[in-house]
Amino acid sequence: MRDRQSRPSTNSAAPTFDCVRRLPNDAQAAALADRFISSLPIFRDRPQVQYKHFPPIDALNRLTSEFPSSFESATGLSEKIQDKLVSSQFAGWAEVAEKLFVPAKSTSHLAIAQIMQDLLHKESTGSRLPPDSRQLAAAASPAPSAKNSAASSPHLSQGDVEPLSSQPEELPGVHCPKGCGKSFCGSKARYNLGYHLLDECVPLLGPLTGSEKAKLRSMDMADCKHCGRWMNH
Repeated sequence: MRDRQSRPSTNSAAPTFDCVRRLPNDAQAAALADRFISSLPIFRDRPQVQYKHFPPIDALNRLTSEFPSSFESATGLSEKIQDKLVSSQFAGWAEVAEKLFVPAKSTSHLAIAQIMQDLLHKESTGSRLPPDSRQLAAAASPAPSAKNSAASSPHLSQGDVEPLSSQPEELPGVHCPKGCGKSFCGSKARYNLGYHLLDECVPLLGPLTGSEKAKLRSMDMADCKHCGRWMNH
């Protein structure tokens, strides 16, 4: 008669931590990932790599717009994926991995979280963050003139000029109507301005006045009746 072999119980409790998936990224990204892991809570001698311990996703959407160059080579991502990171908005950390085509909680994923922690720490301590190199380059690049745009258009005959209103333009920078001096550029400019007002200026400087609300409406923004945040109309 053969001895019965014991089988592991199917009701055994699952561990409360998730495994870290390592990728062969560069040394800088690996060092950032290790720093982030070392800051996490420990359970049974292993770090709890869970999204609830990651920085707020709203902060990622804001910081990638304000400081895009901070998320470049240090993440170990290709240039194409870096551009996708700084030009996208994410609903959660799982979506970050999905949109960037990296495994969840891999080296690059954790490096992004550590870069965020460093920027948030500097903000919380009142450290003045240097101007971002990408933002400065975008501000310094001249806008194409109407004449050059018309000349390069394949649909215009010689002597015709396309109306300015029909030519694509980049969104201009938007400025805080409270007069704090903060401005935002890029595709998420108004999105970040809304969070800046809700989290910083309105709590510190008081409610928006009628003229300040009018400035926001002139930027094609409207206030949410539920959360109070101003956003794209």
